Amino acid sequence: MTNTATATASAITGETLSRSQLEALIASTEAPFFFKECDFNSVDLSRLALRGCSFHSCSFVEASFYSTDLSETAWTGCRGRQTDFESATLMDAQFQACDLNNTKWRRAKLSSALFKECKLTGANFEEVASLGLSFEDTLLVGADLRKMSFRKIRLQQLDVSEA
Repeated sequence: MTNTATATASAITGETLSRSQLEALIASTEAPFFFKECDFNSVDLSRLALRGCSFHSCSFVEASFYSTDLSETAWTGCRGRQTDFESATLMDAQFQACDLNNTKWRRAKLSSALFKECKLTGANFEEVASLGLSFEDTLLVGADLRKMSFRKIRLQQLDVSEA
């Protein structure tokens, strides 16, 4: 971590974090982290335990969360073009005003997750576990929704053209 950023036991602001730095943070404390304006671009975050963390205005462009535990996480104003969430656990996760175009969610567990005011153009939601999933005021233009169950999904103010 740089010495220009603010870091406390649970709040990290303005950092560019590598996988090894994040693993060291996780090992140092069990408390969920609050990341603000952090850069995780192109970082492999596969199979980490990030349950309960919050991400505010962070960037995850081309990052990988393959099979990562992201349950009960909060994402506000984040950018994650082409991020891979395949097989990740995102139960009770909340995404607000995030730009997640061309992301991969294949086989992710999205039960009771919420996407509000998000851009998910071209996202791949094939075979997700989605019981209780909510999409509100969200763009799903060109999204791949094959083999996705819409049972008990809440849909409000969506653009699903070409999906």
